[in-house]
Amino acid sequence: MKKFIYIDQMNELTKEYFVMAQAQFFMYSSRAGLNPNEMLEKLRMTHDDLYEELGGYALERKQYKALLYKAGIRKTETYLEKDKEDLLKSIDTSELIAELESRTRN
Repeated sequence: MKKFIYIDQMNELTKEYFVMAQAQFFMYSSRAGLNPNEMLEKLRMTHDDLYEELGGYALERKQYKALLYKAGIRKTETYLEKDKEDLLKSIDTSELIAELESRTRN
């Protein structure tokens, strides 16, 4: 990940950009559960934002943070689902059934 700062001295404007390799962009898109075209659309980008001389997509700070957020949320949900699944597998259902029977019969 490269980071550079663009300074427009005429308008006294400073912008921070992050250059993300295309393969890395695809990985984060996949992690977010989107195909790369959908991710480009969500970030209000086009294929023209791929700068081969820079080695990837140039994302503004806001776009970069949004990309990381989307990928992180999806990954967190995946981990939570896996933990929930593991928890349910670890419960001994025969004990639960026996407890339920004893409570309903008494």
